[in-house]
Amino acid sequence: MALSLRCPKCETDVRAGARRCPLCGTPLRLEGFKPGKAEEGEPVVDPLLELFERDEIVRMCPRCLCEHVTTAKTCRGCRIDLVPTTRDVMEATILERPVESRSLRATAPPQKVPADLVRIHVCAGPEEAARRLAAMKFLAIEVWMGSDSLDADPDPALIGMYVRRHDVTVARYILEGPDAAAEDPFTRAERVVPDARARALATARAYLKFGKFRRVIEMLEPLDVDPEAQDLMAEALLGRGRIRDAERRAERAMQELPPGPGRARASFLGGVLAALGHDGRLKSDGARLDVAVERLMASALEAPRDLEAGKALVEVCVLAGRNADAARELDRLRRVNANLTGLDGWWRARAAEFRVV
Repeated sequence: MALSLRCPKCETDVRAGARRCPLCGTPLRLEGFKPGKAEEGEPVVDPLLELFERDEIVRMCPRCLCEHVTTAKTCRGCRIDLVPTTRDVMEATILERPVESRSLRATAPPQKVPADLVRIHVCAGPEEAARRLAAMKFLAIEVWMGSDSLDADPDPALIGMYVRRHDVTVARYILEGPDAAAEDPFTRAERVVPDARARALATARAYLKFGKFRRVIEMLEPLDVDPEAQDLMAEALLGRGRIRDAERRAERAMQELPPGPGRARASFLGGVLAALGHDGRLKSDGARLDVAVERLMASALEAPRDLEAGKALVEVCVLAGRNADAARELDRLRRVNANLTGLDGWWRARAAEFRVV
């Protein structure tokens, strides 16, 4: 019998008339393989062109978010190393609203997952989880990784892997094949073994990507008010809904750290967290906008080229009805990075409202 269909997921040849792929269980419908009806006057675009579109790589300063020429290695104004990124990511970072984005993360409901998920494997750590996930994605298997809300294991270091019931057979076949968690010793590059602190920070960042907030808090607790651990700990505490705990930690860092970028960052986090209510929402019970403005002004004064701290100050001033202060700070930020008000978005709209030219 002629094989006239191909599974869009695993690309297995399927007999004509089959309703599901015998290997992965993907539903097969002839309608899904037919091209859509073109609208009159719509330009004809080859869909394969999307495969060749690549976002432009730029070099960005992580503090002022300014773009630099590709030959530059450090930001002349901030005197820190530039980071390569894509233009879309750079513009999204510039347009992000620091206070609102943290409020949305603090109030976000648990991830919606299908009711028929089956746990097929438990990874011992984020490195194994990343490799296993890459192997599944390579074969187009949809996987849900175990976050705090999905995993029920008492050990927060473990990361579960979950798939839909119809993908269990294929997923287990992949897991039982060549060990995806093992590295090839012939292709592995030489690695510089970091110290215990750097290793803890790197591992905490990896766990944070999988939503394992309990594990991040457990790992970073011994670092106390370490400047580089502040953001990670704040994100983990926000993920657990512990707004006031995160604020108290930032307050302690503001008092104990010496003047410099670390204390400026602690003032920024303390100001953002003070602007959030007990439930993480803006302008709700527990929010103290005057305290937030004071802390963010101190952060902007100590780190004047930190665009994120300045943006948070503008947001809080707008929430507090202090439009004159917001306009003054937005005008200062425009001179640090003209793209803030040049790109279409909330910041440009506020500049037009305050007549910041």
